Amino acid sequence: MGPTAVRITDREDTSVSAESYDLLLSQAKNNWDNIPRNRFITSFAGIRAKTDVGDFIIGEADDSEGFFNAAGIESPGLTSAPAIAEHMRDLI
Repeated sequence: MGPTAVRITDREDTSVSAESYDLLLSQAKNNWDNIPRNRFITSFAGIRAKTDVGDFIIGEADDSEGFFNAAGIESPGLTSAPAIAEHMRDLI
């Protein structure tokens, strides 16, 4: 089940919510009857990759020769991963 995607403004906010947990369970019930609510670890949180430029940051850093970024890889990052890897290989 999961993940959820909730936009936040505080980069340090790693809180979790009962609402997100309930949403996941309600969606999972479409595929799993009688979900044992007490059998899941529910306290994981993380900050998603997000840049202020609205796109992936891929390439050599302007201020640090030999340092390469592959950052801000939001959706469709998983689909893009093979192409990103090949591009990074070619750059390096």
